[in-house]
Amino acid sequence: MELIVIGLNHKTAPIQIRERLAFPQEKIGEAPLSARPP
Repeated sequence: MELIVIGLNHKTAPIQIRERLAFPQEKIGEAPLSARPP
């Protein structure tokens, strides 16, 4: 089993990076599922 963790600090990360990793609130429930491998 391979586990990859990505972290981001909302206080120190540049806005350009935060915008690239953002997703709409209605997609929050889907986010963990979209991170799963195929």
